Amino acid sequence: MRAFSLRLCAAKAAHNRRYNRPGEVPEWTNGAVSKTVVVLWATEGSNPSLSAFSCHNLPHLGQEHRMASDKTEIPTPQDKSASEQIDQIIQESGDWRGELLAHLRAVILDSDAAIVEEVKWKKPSKPSGVPVWFHNGNLCIADTLKRAVRLTFPKGAQMKDPKGLFNTRLDSKTVRAIDISEGDTVDSAALQALIIEAVILNTRKP
Repeated sequence: MRAFSLRLCAAKAAHNRRYNRPGEVPEWTNGAVSKTVVVLWATEGSNPSLSAFSCHNLPHLGQEHRMASDKTEIPTPQDKSASEQIDQIIQESGDWRGELLAHLRAVILDSDAAIVEEVKWKKPSKPSGVPVWFHNGNLCIADTLKRAVRLTFPKGAQMKDPKGLFNTRLDSKTVRAIDISEGDTVDSAALQALIIEAVILNTRKP
């Protein structure tokens, strides 16, 4: 069974230059490469053979070497804006957690026009990452748990929280969090007050 490996080959135009090692630009390109080329090699034993690849600016290649019909590349998560990635996270939830996260997002963004969205901490167990709202530092981080949507405030221990929204991470010396379960009522005004206080903490001079 052939083993496939993805190799990234980058080369500058060099007339009649030839490459012989696996993973480099094959000699049939005649060195005519001016952009990064992603090549998918099919290796069987020690003899590499070209299976399929996506490339640009290879004028010397015959049509038979190109991907069928030069299909448009599908955008990767890295190509999407943070807002688009958060849209996707909401859609992936697919239940009440997605609806709740969308509502919390709207409340947060409506708190201050200068708040921006980011997506951070992507890892194998959570490849989409987590939504983060930022203003001169992290204000609030959202995470979809099995039975709740959690909003974590990195500076929550310094915040007053007059309405008592914080209900978890209460023993932390720095952060506080709010777990909101299915059917819970969101006090939007109190949440916005917390966001505004977090903005003040982030922008306050030492």
